[in-house]
Amino acid sequence: MNDSYNNKVESFINKLDNELILRKKYLGYLNEILHELKSNNHKFTFIRTTVPELYAHYEGFLKFSFLELISFLKTLDLSNDDININYLIFCLLTKLENHIVTQDAKARRILDVFYNVFNANESFLKNADIDKYILNHDTLKYTLEILSIDRTNATFQMDKLGVLYQRRNGIAHGELKTGNAFSISKNRDITDAQVQTSYNIWTEDYRCVVETLDIIKNTLIDYIIDKEYLNT
Repeated sequence: MNDSYNNKVESFINKLDNELILRKKYLGYLNEILHELKSNNHKFTFIRTTVPELYAHYEGFLKFSFLELISFLKTLDLSNDDININYLIFCLLTKLENHIVTQDAKARRILDVFYNVFNANESFLKNADIDKYILNHDTLKYTLEILSIDRTNATFQMDKLGVLYQRRNGIAHGELKTGNAFSISKNRDITDAQVQTSYNIWTEDYRCVVETLDIIKNTLIDYIIDKEYLNT
């Protein structure tokens, strides 16, 4: 049993390590390319275009690691008595999709969940439609709370990541205000000061994302090694 469990833990760690290596390599390429660019126009265009990519690697690795965590826990065949009862929340959230709007329909979904997990003894994890769970920066805080992970101890740079999330949305949706370092206008040229400001911000975001990828990996590895998913 211990050998089997240890093999599963090792497999989980290897999957996160391999994914992390690929993402860090790609992020490193972006950083190298930026430092090789000479033209202000080329630099600014590259910086502005790749801000959403920086965020995408943060959210992408977050989602990948979360799904791998759930897959790992499913292999343990834990009973609902053994696993943290907060995992029931995943069942409820993934059953109450946006198109379920009437109180009657919501009640039916919730009753189905309660019947499956409390009467039919179906596990929380197997009852949850985990692929439908929305995980991004907006939902990270309460996701950590569901998992009973102390985000203070996990040292997530929530404020910096939140600013990056808003900047990504502003660029992607064309909602940047005039005067923003990343905004463009047909009425003015890109200045040296604008390029330097956006470069400094990009560099800080790059470092924050790379550090966050390590934090995500280490946090979830500690989580399973310490068996924090168990009901206590």
